[in-house]
Amino acid sequence: MRTTRIALAFVIAGCAAAPTFVRYTNPNGAVRLDQDGDGFAGAWVCPSGVSGCDAAVLNAQPIADLDCDDGNASRHPGAVDAPGDGIDQNCDGADGIAPPAEATDVKLPGLPPKTPLTND
Repeated sequence: MRTTRIALAFVIAGCAAAPTFVRYTNPNGAVRLDQDGDGFAGAWVCPSGVSGCDAAVLNAQPIADLDCDDGNASRHPGAVDAPGDGIDQNCDGADGIAPPAEATDVKLPGLPPKTPLTND
């Protein structure tokens, strides 16, 4: 038991980055990890030393709530996606779309200027 505690303490002390959380496991050994702590996991991976792991087969299928950048906590499904910055923050496969601009009055050549309506 003491060896296990020492090994665990060594692993935890050796981590310089944010903690990694196992979010999903597969009976064949594959896991989905949340490496940036935002609550969303990346693609399936096979831990070293696990035989019969099928991460490639699992990743070929659609994955719900897939974190498109598990190294950046501000990019995940449901995040606000700032339009026009070239970054897909909400993992929907495209950059955010800006709302349409408000209509403005445009004076076309050859037309009289717009006059206000009056109640006479």
